[in-house]
Amino acid sequence: MNSSRRNRARILTASGLKKLREQTRAHEIEENAGYKYSLERLGELTGLNSETVKNVFDCKGSDKGTLVRCFEAFGLTLEESDYVSAVRAAVLSDPNFVGRDERSPT
Repeated sequence: MNSSRRNRARILTASGLKKLREQTRAHEIEENAGYKYSLERLGELTGLNSETVKNVFDCKGSDKGTLVRCFEAFGLTLEESDYVSAVRAAVLSDPNFVGRDERSPT
């Protein structure tokens, strides 16, 4: 029996993660006297499990709906440039990927 699974995992790009972190920090300053939010508090603000929130901020892969909830909780709109598929991210980060041109020396 050959079952194919669809991989819906998405990972924030560097710019998407930066945007989310900066907005979260601004929210902490305004709403939490500058103290960092705990994972539990971030979970309450986003309506997500704290482990799920941790996965988003650690770029471990989440579905698009989860990313949308995290962005919306802090007044942001998730744009296509803010995330990539986890499969694509893995391929791009593997220096041994067949077919990739060698890096030119800088």
